[in-house]
Amino acid sequence: MESSIFSWEAATLWLRLHFLETLSGRASRDGSQPPPSAWRQTTVLMRLLKAALIYFAIVFGAGFVLGPIRILLLVPRFGVRTAELIEMPFMLLVMIVASRWIVRRFAQDSSVLSRLILGFVALILMISTELWMARILQGVSISQYIAARDPVSGTAYYGMLILFALLPAFVQMDR
Repeated sequence: MESSIFSWEAATLWLRLHFLETLSGRASRDGSQPPPSAWRQTTVLMRLLKAALIYFAIVFGAGFVLGPIRILLLVPRFGVRTAELIEMPFMLLVMIVASRWIVRRFAQDSSVLSRLILGFVALILMISTELWMARILQGVSISQYIAARDPVSGTAYYGMLILFALLPAFVQMDR
């Protein structure tokens, strides 16, 4: 073992602490320097991504709960088309409530463009998760899944997906 004044452990610890101070916006000990603009932009981006993930999770979770109810109770009585159309107003209500809450909680001070980005990131999550689940649970390809959609309820469903993406940008915010 070699003894010296320089220690790699101390150097890495100092670098880590200095890096964390820089990220937290305290580049100097007295706090006189503001956080870098890149850090602020990263914070805004992360807040929007978090909001999009939560928005997706709320709406997807509601669909995950309503789906078995639709399949087990409504489809045998009314058929697939009518059961899907009956479910849509409930999903629309969930989307409206979730988007209002998300905007109020995470994106109240953001522009319409950033809320559109929030909605479209949530849409990408929704579509990719749905296609992945169709592949895993039903064992069908993407083209088979899309082709198997009912023309009436499928068109209404695609309209609901577009509305899902647009709602965060256009919900009325309480000020």
